[in-house]
Amino acid sequence: MSVVFLRTLVLLVALGLTACATRNPVIDTGGETYDGMVPVRYSGMKEAWVKPDINISSYQQVLLLPAEMQFRAVRPVAGPGLSRSTATEFPISPANQRRLVEMVTDVFREELARSKTLALTTEAGPDVLLVRISLLDIVSKVPPEGPGRTEIYLDEVGAATLVLELQDSMSGETLARAVDRRAAERPYGLAGPGTVARTTTVTAWSDVRRVARRWASAVTRRIDQLHAQGRTPG
Repeated sequence: MSVVFLRTLVLLVALGLTACATRNPVIDTGGETYDGMVPVRYSGMKEAWVKPDINISSYQQVLLLPAEMQFRAVRPVAGPGLSRSTATEFPISPANQRRLVEMVTDVFREELARSKTLALTTEAGPDVLLVRISLLDIVSKVPPEGPGRTEIYLDEVGAATLVLELQDSMSGETLARAVDRRAAERPYGLAGPGTVARTTTVTAWSDVRRVARRWASAVTRRIDQLHAQGRTPG
């Protein structure tokens, strides 16, 4: 088995950000994207692609760009109380959009700073791996606060699609890309998934942070694994 194929297999495992993948990753050699990457099946992510000859062991530092966000266009709910009570998606205020960008960026920075193989940096360089994260189609399930005291119970507070890219910081070449959609579910304890729980502004932000932390810690852990495997004689 060639070194290139071994390294590619390592990346397939590395990009499997969910531990519950039930099948081994498979390279789709029959399909190639426009930028020279090949698709990965059963990676643990919804979609994943890699450069067949990837090896990130030469990188010593990692640079995180601020998170990029794209929000679903949701019109404010107008009309009688009944119309508002049946709505399931709500617009996110500009202030909360900025807060979300800062939160996700900070969480990923905190987790990448815990990397065992790469030192966090703020500048590009020949030994710097660039991590680009985007959250697309962000939607909120939490209604805006209104007058009076209203109890809100939800099974999830929103959802977003994560797009992760690993790039060479000098050339901009994309080495790997993965896409995953995840909902910010409320903790359900012993009641089981899908059970609604009381939601407040505080708990909603806590749930969002929990999802961001899960993504960020998994990304950091897989980058470390990929970096270590790249140094193994093959």
